[in-house]
Amino acid sequence: MSTATYPSGAAVVLGPDAPREEWHAVRKSGIGGSDIAAICGLNPWTSPLEIWLKKTGQTVPPRQDPILSEAAEMGHELEPITARRFTKITGLPVFDNPGTLRMPDIPWALVNLDRTTEENGLPGVVELKSRSRYALNDWLEEPPVDVQVQTQWQLMVTGWSFGYTAALIGGQRTIVHRIERDEKL
Repeated sequence: MSTATYPSGAAVVLGPDAPREEWHAVRKSGIGGSDIAAICGLNPWTSPLEIWLKKTGQTVPPRQDPILSEAAEMGHELEPITARRFTKITGLPVFDNPGTLRMPDIPWALVNLDRTTEENGLPGVVELKSRSRYALNDWLEEPPVDVQVQTQWQLMVTGWSFGYTAALIGGQRTIVHRIERDEKL
């Protein structure tokens, strides 16, 4: 397992191309960005109980909703398109996921970033989402609160001061929001 230091001081504990078994084992050892909103009761698709069951190695009842499963799979498939749209809209570069990062002083604080960017020589998070057209109103003014919490967690772990969310809505519209690090949150 690699422990290279990332520019923020966060340690890369697992490379981006690590085998799924290793990735799941490391993910189980801490709290990641997608976990934090669920733990706070803010994720509409995952409950705090489901996170606890996963982290303690217990059986999680399987989802019986093939539409949600396909939506999650398609979200992953659409990430490269959303990343390209982010660059077209902002003019900022996107860089691939650096792997699993761990906060050195809080070893259970983990992140797997979708992408990173650079603005004025400083690194930033890029969180990519794909949502139904019915979610458009949820994204117009700012990202939904679960996505804001996820992005703030990523900023905490990396030590970076800003991030972006880019949401591909209904496969036709990309909405980008900049998020500043919020120490209180």
